[in-house]
Amino acid sequence: MVRTKRAHFVTRDDVRVERFPWGPHDWLSRPDLVDSPGLLLVRIHMKKGQGCPFHLHPTMEEAVYVLHGVAEQWVGEEVRLLEAGEMAHIPRDTVHATFNSGGGVLRVLSVLSAAKAKEPALVDMAGQEPWRSISLVSTGDLVEKRRALARGKKAVRCAEAGGVSPASDARGGPARKDARGSRAAKTARSTGKASRGKKRG
Repeated sequence: MVRTKRAHFVTRDDVRVERFPWGPHDWLSRPDLVDSPGLLLVRIHMKKGQGCPFHLHPTMEEAVYVLHGVAEQWVGEEVRLLEAGEMAHIPRDTVHATFNSGGGVLRVLSVLSAAKAKEPALVDMAGQEPWRSISLVSTGDLVEKRRALARGKKAVRCAEAGGVSPASDARGGPARKDARGSRAAKTARSTGKASRGKKRG
């Protein structure tokens, strides 16, 4: 197989754009753009009141840098409001989400390490507790979202005590055994029932 030589520069005309409900993803670096299999760079635009839902990358770590606006950034159970010039590091296999908490469009730059070929790049967690409870809160009030997190964790504990899976994913995804995800992600992947998406970020 002959490997095609990629460019060293990516211009506006070269950018690959993927569209999602919360806004477009502008891919600036990925294997079909530059001669590097291990460097992913995407600029994400999020509309007011929208966000990239809870998910994890089993084998990829990520850095989210705010270019413009205010981001409500979740890393596991921690949440912070980040402004332009601030960033968050997301370790591999950690549930995270980014929401627009400002008045205009939120723009972030996301750098991801390469995914291993045998693992899914992304696992959707928005339909599973405790992340589902947080997602149901429409307000940007972090106090209320922290309460929702506590309710979601309580639902997980109650379901585990009763032997009932708390997973509420429409596709029947398995429950996570802990809120951060490490060992539970391996369980979810081994069963092959975790909701998997094609999008990154």
